Amino acid sequence: AGAEAALFDMKTDEGLLHYRSELPLADQAGVNPKDTALNAAILALNGTDGLYTVARVSCFRDNSLPKARNDMAVRSPAGNWRDNGGYRWLSPSSSDAQGYLIDICLELAGLGFDEILLDNWGYPAEGNLGYIKQGDAYDLEHLSQPVEEFLARAEAALEPYGTRLAFRSTWAVLEGDESPGGQTAQLLERYAQRVWLEAPEDGMADLLSQAGLPEGEERLALLVEELDPDLDCSQGIWDPEA
Repeated sequence: AGAEAALFDMKTDEGLLHYRSELPLADQAGVNPKDTALNAAILALNGTDGLYTVARVSCFRDNSLPKARNDMAVRSPAGNWRDNGGYRWLSPSSSDAQGYLIDICLELAGLGFDEILLDNWGYPAEGNLGYIKQGDAYDLEHLSQPVEEFLARAEAALEPYGTRLAFRSTWAVLEGDESPGGQTAQLLERYAQRVWLEAPEDGMADLLSQAGLPEGEERLALLVEELDPDLDCSQGIWDPEA
């Protein structure tokens, strides 16, 4: 298909890991795969000449760990809060949750991935947000502060590996609209070495221009249904059902 890279879902929205982790929390949450030879296969693949590999990590949208560690979860008056898809979330304000995700990124960097794509890297932005329990762990006026703390920790931890740090976001955030989950264009500008966006049906050049990014900008990648050789920017296909 003319592809030069491969994108793998290494931590799913369910919280499942597609590599063998040494983290105690991964075992506590029951998200470690049983295949003990998996990491050796990943290392071999990542060592293939000419292949660029990207590891997607669903950060705070995690349906598994909050069941084992309620203290790390986004909470509601009735227990763990769930989004419209029925998924639980870890809280970005939890230092332990941040540390768990950063340790996962470090393990993936150690397995040789060239790029780590952080998805769901803020608070929930959709669903019954009014049902989230208010307090120090969910301060509507300062949601971006714990998100930035997490990104700064991740950037510093990955720096020795030279692994590219990327973020999946939305056109609205890129154009300056703050997400209800604390994502901002300023955070993308400061921390993202690449920004992954859903490809719009039309008008992409105008949208990029409005956002201050010319078409083909190195820091931009599009998630598409099929590769378009006429687009002068990075593209990726990711099917969560595959």
